[in-house]
Amino acid sequence: MPSPVLAMTVHQAKGREWQRVGVLLQDSHLVALERGLRLTNATDRLLYVALTRARSETTLLRAG
Repeated sequence: MPSPVLAMTVHQAKGREWQRVGVLLQDSHLVALERGLRLTNATDRLLYVALTRARSETTLLRAG
């Protein structure tokens, strides 16, 4: 039986881990990743949390 797919906010995921994680990114998130995340920027810190929840695989999904 397949495992369920959980959908949650970054706030809900904070402090937790999964084998595989998919992260839905807006264009502004892609820009932030290209320039480098800044510790002083709250949005960048949330993006970092979202991207570091996976133990083995993070899949980036682009929002339309």
